[in-house]
Amino acid sequence: MNSDRRLELEPEPLPLGERRDFFVQMAVMFAAGCPLSKALLTLSRVSDRPRLAGGAERVLSSLEKGSSFSQALAQEGSFTRAEVGLVRMGEETGRLRAVLERLGENLSETLGYRRRLLEAGIYPVFAVVFSGLLISLMAFVFLPRILPVVIGFGVELPWPTRLVVAFSRLVPWLFPLGLAAAIALVLTLREPARQERLLFSLPLVKGVLRAASLAEASSALALLLSAGATLDRSFDLLAPYLPDPELRAAMGRLKTRLRSGHTLTEALAREPKLPPLWRQFMASGEESGRLEFFALQASLALRQEVGLQTDRAVSLFEPALLFFLGGVVGFLLLACFLPFYGLLEVVV
Repeated sequence: MNSDRRLELEPEPLPLGERRDFFVQMAVMFAAGCPLSKALLTLSRVSDRPRLAGGAERVLSSLEKGSSFSQALAQEGSFTRAEVGLVRMGEETGRLRAVLERLGENLSETLGYRRRLLEAGIYPVFAVVFSGLLISLMAFVFLPRILPVVIGFGVELPWPTRLVVAFSRLVPWLFPLGLAAAIALVLTLREPARQERLLFSLPLVKGVLRAASLAEASSALALLLSAGATLDRSFDLLAPYLPDPELRAAMGRLKTRLRSGHTLTEALAREPKLPPLWRQFMASGEESGRLEFFALQASLALRQEVGLQTDRAVSLFEPALLFFLGGVVGFLLLACFLPFYGLLEVVV
């Protein structure tokens, strides 16, 4: 009865933590010799998370109807395109167990990054909320109450005060416009492809996202090469599942040049947008005949670089935010108290 009820429910996207648990548990059961169908059945019965259990059951249902594991994951709709693509590569190369383990490790690392960002962002968020309340109190409560008194004595308002008053009068009009723009942006970015295009076009985060995407691709490349796939075939399998449009195009060009008879080093020399570190690792792998090893080392080096860049960005963002908020609050204090100096001159 519970099984029928779960299958009737609409699929819901799985959170990152539940996707991590799915791949980790599938890898463990697959390594223990359980067939995919039995592993999915066990996961659907023992999991105490309804969405994870329901997702496993729907994947099992697709398998029983003749779909491959990667097709079943794609039909489920709870897994990313890159995750489905890696599973497909594992099926084609006979390295499904290694792919499942790698996906579990990747998602665990991503969870760690998010946890660190969340911990680092607690203080800035608190500062923004507190400053927002203070700014609202001064601009919309304190200042409107003192203005009639000051103006009643014929005191000319200083320009900081006039600026704040003008802005406070615009807020009732700006708020609905901002809300409408936010809703329009959310609706526009509902498609993953549009989200990817936007994220990879932002100058401040494009480099970090590209390095993270290339780290994932390098790890997958090492898996494919270890399974016996040729280098051009590996690039062909990787390209459609990369989130970065420029990286997808670069992988496609590398594949074409390799099939045209160029060496990897020659092909890489014509791709200046790829990170120099990655190009050096791959060229060294070709020269030494150990491409699989150097692809894995490139993945580790890029992951470390992404972690360092993320930590550096967080450490720079916090003081910059506090400096900005301090400037705004200071300007508002100035706007609120300057009229009193004019009032004192009139009274005295």
